[in-house]
Amino acid sequence: MKKRNDSLQVKCIYKNMTNKQQNIVEYIFIFVIVLITFILCRSLGIKNDELKTQTLMIAALAGTSGYALYLSAGNRLTAEKIMQCVIIGGIIMRVGYMIYTHMFIRGNDLGEFSSKIYENGTGHLGYIYYIAENGKLPDSNLYQLYHPPLYHILSAITVRIAGIFLKPGDMQGAFEFVQIINCTVACIMLPILRDFFNEIEIDKKYAPWAMAIVAFLPCFYQMGGRLNNDMLVVFFMLLCIIYTYRWYKKRNMKTIVCLALCFGFGMMSKISCGTMAFFTGLVMLYVLYKDFRAKAAGQTVRQLIVFAAICVPLALWYPIRNYIMFKQPLNYVLELGTNSFVYRGNIPWYQRMFEFSLSEMISHPFADAAHDNSVLMYALRTAMFGEAEFIDRQFAASILNVINFMLVVASFVSMIYVMIKNKTINLKYKYGLALVWTIMFGAFIQFNFAFPYICTANFRYMPLTTVIGAVYIIYAMQTTERKYISAAVKILIFSWCVFGSIVYI
Repeated sequence: MKKRNDSLQVKCIYKNMTNKQQNIVEYIFIFVIVLITFILCRSLGIKNDELKTQTLMIAALAGTSGYALYLSAGNRLTAEKIMQCVIIGGIIMRVGYMIYTHMFIRGNDLGEFSSKIYENGTGHLGYIYYIAENGKLPDSNLYQLYHPPLYHILSAITVRIAGIFLKPGDMQGAFEFVQIINCTVACIMLPILRDFFNEIEIDKKYAPWAMAIVAFLPCFYQMGGRLNNDMLVVFFMLLCIIYTYRWYKKRNMKTIVCLALCFGFGMMSKISCGTMAFFTGLVMLYVLYKDFRAKAAGQTVRQLIVFAAICVPLALWYPIRNYIMFKQPLNYVLELGTNSFVYRGNIPWYQRMFEFSLSEMISHPFADAAHDNSVLMYALRTAMFGEAEFIDRQFAASILNVINFMLVVASFVSMIYVMIKNKTINLKYKYGLALVWTIMFGAFIQFNFAFPYICTANFRYMPLTTVIGAVYIIYAMQTTERKYISAAVKILIFSWCVFGSIVYI
């Protein structure tokens, strides 16, 4: 009886919290769950054991589905509960993938496991290793060392903390704990998106379908298990979008400070976060224009000065450092040279940009960096499987490619349809999100023109286009009166979740 009363007391305390306090508790809870799961699995010998981990993932997903069916049987399966179950499913997939995937498997630009930066430790592993071992930044910008250091500093701190509890000299064991960072960020992203969906006029009964697309996007599984800065910068780019909208709506100092920190920390993770400035900058200029016309621009000007004072130093201190030390251009990106096996500058641009064959994606579902030429096909394949092959799941992988292609087409058609037909959704969402999508996709295409390597076409450079696409699919479902279209889209999304899980379990 006492335990029941304690449980009720905890629930009452949680309900009496503000939404912000509840969110912080939720994020901390997710981090603790990821950490405890990692430690338990490592202690029990389950870490890096694919078969054991996947068995646990199946059990966890079955339990979540069973819980949903139990609620449904009692007519208690509300839209909020469905959203909760979808988020839990996405977390299970992310954590499970992180547990069964060794930190050296399916990574990007890891390099050698060494702190000797003038020999072979210039990949992400060496970057982290050097900071953890020496307590300072590398005095080199070779290979991946040109990247800003936020992710690598956080990882080095994690390595040092983990090393306290491990055998002396077990650096590889300490490095395993670094996977917790990206996995936690990938999981926390889901409740953050849930709250954002509530802010942008998505009907609560449709919101779980948008969440399902994002929660079961395989690209996020892989990014959440890797040891590089991709997941962290995507997380901050998402926050830049969200806080731009929040600042436009509220226009207070607290929100502009949060927005500045998102940009600053995002560009401290990876300089590509700066592309979000094209969206945020336009919004700021529009607000400033309106306020000047209303002769009430004083507060806005003060807020923009505070934004610059916080954002600029955080965002640019490392590029400026590297410019002074190495004459590295502020927008520097590593070039691999024309002799690299991934170079495609010798292939006509129109062939690289427009070549597409769905039949080939069915017969050869996985990306092949040595032979693929098509930017679109490589992006679609890497969104599902990265640059890895799941040979024992080839049939399901082929189906997943088809489903993914259909969802991409559906999202693009939905975007056009909503912008033309929908008269109820606020213009700042209807057109603003399309502008965000255009900026991200445009930056991706420009990147592929500027650096004609097939690895540049990896979907990890624009995963947030899926988030925007999911929103427009749901906007279209809310708009159309043709129920059979909504039913078909729901079947497609359900199939996406099922086959995405089959490939990775």
